[in-house]
Amino acid sequence: MPRLGQVGRDGAHPYAAAVYSLLFGDRDPVEQPGTDAGTPGNWWTVFALVPDAFDHTSAGFQFYRSPSRKLSPRLRELGQTRAGWTVGSQFVFSQHCKAMRDAGFTDEQVAAVPSWSVAECWTPAERAVLAVVLAGAIVTYGGVSLFVAYFVLAPMATALFRAADKSAGVFAPLAPPLLRIHRNLKAAFDPAGVFNPGRLVADL
Repeated sequence: MPRLGQVGRDGAHPYAAAVYSLLFGDRDPVEQPGTDAGTPGNWWTVFALVPDAFDHTSAGFQFYRSPSRKLSPRLRELGQTRAGWTVGSQFVFSQHCKAMRDAGFTDEQVAAVPSWSVAECWTPAERAVLAVVLAGAIVTYGGVSLFVAYFVLAPMATALFRAADKSAGVFAPLAPPLLRIHRNLKAAFDPAGVFNPGRLVADL
């Protein structure tokens, strides 16, 4: 982005000027770049070249942070932070490290994102998110299209999240006839219901 032109405080449209004040205080972000997270902050100053593009990208943040979204803000920020680390984007990683803290993660957890697989500070659902991000990086390595990657990642993500949330079971819900067969087998081999209740199929 530094190869492109940048818009300083004096040339910024009103919305960009407000964002500049939020991120850079009283400084001009072109003459005195740098955010609290250690990045230059030139993402904002370059997008400000096209005011409606700046407004559109900022509105995107409001969209995915809306309370109408179903994905937990914690899981969303965890996935984005790890994705930033995986692709080597200092900007994405640093921005979402801050967002992780805002979402309630501890400093220990933020510091553990690069080496998440050997850290002991994650819930099963959080580990599932981190595993899906890793799988996505592997699947898309070399330019595999996201359309193809979706068909690889969607079943994996579904299985991981079902495994993380035991209340939903590990497998997809059984059709009523199959559920009756499974209940009969369970009653025959485990009449006391002590072997992993609900572990593979909810309420079984």
